[in-house]
Amino acid sequence: MVAVLLLLAAGLVPGERLEYDVKYGPFTLGQLVLETLAPDTIADAGCHHFRSTLGLNLGFVFKAEYEIESWARARDMVTMRSAKTTRESRFQGEWTADFDYDSSRVFYSDGEVYVLRQPEARDLLTLWHWFRSLPLDTGELVPVYAHTDRREYDTWFRATRRTEVSTPAGRFESLELVPEDKTPLGAVYLADASVVQGGYPVSSGMWDEEFIDRVPVLIKTKVGAMEVSAFLRDADFGPCGLEGPDSSDTERSAADRPADPTEEGSGGE
Repeated sequence: MVAVLLLLAAGLVPGERLEYDVKYGPFTLGQLVLETLAPDTIADAGCHHFRSTLGLNLGFVFKAEYEIESWARARDMVTMRSAKTTRESRFQGEWTADFDYDSSRVFYSDGEVYVLRQPEARDLLTLWHWFRSLPLDTGELVPVYAHTDRREYDTWFRATRRTEVSTPAGRFESLELVPEDKTPLGAVYLADASVVQGGYPVSSGMWDEEFIDRVPVLIKTKVGAMEVSAFLRDADFGPCGLEGPDSSDTERSAADRPADPTEEGSGGE
């Protein structure tokens, strides 16, 4: 459960921050924060740098924080490095994994080595970023090879349909993206970033006019008989992520902004 929730997509613009409420069936588990950090360089390759932080608070039963970082090569969005930090009351640990495509290996900082069975791989955090930029439409299939947290997944994702999703941030028409086979990767619901921001266009300054920018407003996965979901609560696209409104539109009425739903809902139902 933790691995799946930690590795949800964020944006490609430095300074961007997405906040989610994480629910396990009817119960709230905690909060998930996805951030885009300043670009970095790994093995002489320019990389996007992403971070995901999941805070769990089950009262006296369990409290923990899990942080994932991912460095994705800018030119093709494949993972160059990933890292995980675990902070629990009775356990703390961390590791780093370097992806070496010349040798088709992933080298973990604790000495473990894994073979890559495809020429390109993505950890889950990078994977969701990559999905966000693809010009997908209903019915399309995407081949996916993922290596994340010492496990690999070789599968397909299908854009099954468009559906309305209700979250604390508002209601959004979203594209449902689902794995073809039973994997813990889960389903993601992508809405246009400009709509999530309240109608303002998003401009990263890094992509041409054909770049498709979408935001995951809901992530679902099954854990046993229960469904774990991360609902978007707030989105801040950072100082470089927005083209500001016209002066005549500076004072927007409450009716023009996405309203909080009166009750929590979910897409695909």
